[in-house]
Amino acid sequence: MTRPLYLGAMAVALATALAAPASAGITLVIDDYTAGPLTLTQTGVGVMSATQGGLPPANVLGGERETTLNVTASDFGLSTSLDILTGPGIQSVSNDAGNSSIVTQTYDGAGSAGLGGIDLTANGGSFFLFGVISSDLGVTITINVEDTLGNTSTMSQAIPGPGLLAFDFGSFLGSADFTSADSIQVVFNAPRDADYVVDFFGVAGVPEPASVGLALTGLAAFGGLARVRRRFAKS
Repeated sequence: MTRPLYLGAMAVALATALAAPASAGITLVIDDYTAGPLTLTQTGVGVMSATQGGLPPANVLGGERETTLNVTASDFGLSTSLDILTGPGIQSVSNDAGNSSIVTQTYDGAGSAGLGGIDLTANGGSFFLFGVISSDLGVTITINVEDTLGNTSTMSQAIPGPGLLAFDFGSFLGSADFTSADSIQVVFNAPRDADYVVDFFGVAGVPEPASVGLALTGLAAFGGLARVRRRFAKS
């Protein structure tokens, strides 16, 4: 595929994928990755972290994002990179050969003061939702919720591939009160060599079937174009 055709097709797929979550029963945005650009690159085993404050609460819950990149294995001393690209609104993590990593992001208000007991079930919210552009090699997402009394709940799922990944509130283990959340943490656990891209993290109610279809179509299209891009880059 020629570069102009590829870029035009990618723009259409991205627009479809990013617009779909907004119509898919979204009740609360936790992070749409359109605010606070960030790049963390760790070479070899080690930890890097960044706290980004003063972000728009409409795009990042609580106005602050705390990110930690922990490279847990590095067989060949290569690098792992995390990038938040606010133009397209995506977060990507790429592990070089032999690297595994854990990315932790916490949303607990400015200066970790807490979210003040936000009601995650407001407006019909019933599950957390991720928009996954691409993923390989068994990346797992864990979501941890803590309420204002310090009670916690957790749930983990492997990313099956591109599409929408839902975490139903009723399937969490623990005692956190989802009507009084003070902190939300998401952990991406990537085995050796794994790469992934996400474009949305929020809370949703039951969406219209057509909205889900639109989102899946857009995300699948972008995933396909990502594979085309890799082939194009090698040509």
